[in-house]
Amino acid sequence: MSPRWSLNSTSLTFLGLVGLFGTQVAWVAPTNFYGFDEWTLHYLVSRGITDIPYANRPLELLWELPAHWLSPHSFVPYFALYAAYALLSCWCVFRLCTRLVPGRPALAVLTASFFLVWAPRDFARLSHLERTLYMSFVFGTLVACVCFLESWLRRNASLLALGILAAFVTARSYEATIALLLAWPLVVAWALQERSRAYWTWSAAWGGFVTLAFVLILQPMIFPVSAPSYQASLGMELHPSRIVARLWREYVDHLVPLATIPWIELRTLAVPVAVGVFVLTSLVGIRDGELSKGVGRRAVVGWMAAGIVLAALGYAVLALSPVQPGAPKAWRMQFLSAPGVALFLAAIAHGISGALPRALRRPLLVGLGCWVVAVGTARTIAMQRLWDRSSYHDHQIRMLTGLTELAPDLKPHTLVIVLDEGRAWRSTWGFRHAVQYLYRDRAMGYVWDSWDFMFPTRLTRAGVVCVPWPEVQLAWRSPPTLHRPEELVLIRHHTSGEVELLENWPSVLPPLPPGARYDPRSRVRPAAAPEERAILTSLEGWGTRRR
Repeated sequence: MSPRWSLNSTSLTFLGLVGLFGTQVAWVAPTNFYGFDEWTLHYLVSRGITDIPYANRPLELLWELPAHWLSPHSFVPYFALYAAYALLSCWCVFRLCTRLVPGRPALAVLTASFFLVWAPRDFARLSHLERTLYMSFVFGTLVACVCFLESWLRRNASLLALGILAAFVTARSYEATIALLLAWPLVVAWALQERSRAYWTWSAAWGGFVTLAFVLILQPMIFPVSAPSYQASLGMELHPSRIVARLWREYVDHLVPLATIPWIELRTLAVPVAVGVFVLTSLVGIRDGELSKGVGRRAVVGWMAAGIVLAALGYAVLALSPVQPGAPKAWRMQFLSAPGVALFLAAIAHGISGALPRALRRPLLVGLGCWVVAVGTARTIAMQRLWDRSSYHDHQIRMLTGLTELAPDLKPHTLVIVLDEGRAWRSTWGFRHAVQYLYRDRAMGYVWDSWDFMFPTRLTRAGVVCVPWPEVQLAWRSPPTLHRPEELVLIRHHTSGEVELLENWPSVLPPLPPGARYDPRSRVRPAAAPEERAILTSLEGWGTRRR
């Protein structure tokens, strides 16, 4: 095999992987809104805020800042970012396979392909803003691992420093990455059969900084200074047998759909399209010469074990908690574990095909890959159909559009209270930040009788008092507020989706104190629509696609 052919083959293989990624995202609507965090995330990013203080993630939103730079008043850039993070992560997976298992490009092709298509029950992989965030953590983890590996193979201290920086930033963005990052030098040592003192000295620099990140992650959970951390509030159940049971459940959720998918789910145009692209990619990246050498049983078992361990490290931190409140099954659990599960499936495919005569190995290997791609694609379509029925995007956009039509502008220090009969808002903080964003911080929102997590709010004789958590006050520049009755604007969001400005104080709220005045019209003023309102139409035409 000539070096020139190898270079072209690698480039064409990655182009095929890009095409395979396209066969997945083409069917996923960017209007998939979970209903809790989308407007809060966008508002914070628009203000250059990266800290999620109640979860002890000071750099979490750093990865989404480029969306604001690309187009500040649109949800579309989050898709571009997601695509970039996913494809760069795929390249990292491919690179790690080729470097750690040289001479086995078929393993790299299958692993990278499965990484892109196989997340059969993780609805977060289809959530517009959240998939961008979680995939950015995968990218940060993988690029740190690539830098560490390359730094050792090349003995390049600059690459080591870059890897350490990426690892530290990623760990302080999302604590679930810490298990993979801490264990990575051990994984490399096992794969390369590296035992030298120089290697462990090299690894010590990495381990020192990652351990520092780990200590910073643990600090507020062990020594809380005020309100309990988000992680501590979920509860930590450290009984070994229960942790193992939760890990087993995640393996089942991640692997069993390969054998249990209803045949009707496979009857969709997306499946043959994705399979066709995968076959073309395999024709370039998988060669008969490689497979004719065969694969030893010990090597296959080693790859399978590595995949299982890497998947466990991806699940590990999240599996310490017994609950994921309000989330669907497997929510966010199949991001960090995806490279390990992909390697495990690729190893199984090699093991099965390697038991056959040489002439049949390549067709069977590709055929097994086609099955994973087909089922993964079918599961994506099935999950999207559920998203089509459950997304909050259309409800929230319609409600906010009605609000801005009723009140083109609001006087400073106005509080908009919505009686949300149409159930567009699952919590108060999303509406709060949507109003802040659309009215350039002259007003804020509150959903009556809703979950006010982080923003405890109550109606008093003096007015509506909101005292955000101390951490939120500092990090998000959200001081306590008091809105007197004359500074309130009440609206009713009907079940029909219509929005009504309430001219009189509604009977469902506690009565106003004697002498208090409620006059919403005095708070409303006409104004030219600010450029922020463009976000309300940024995803028009991106709804449900034909499948």
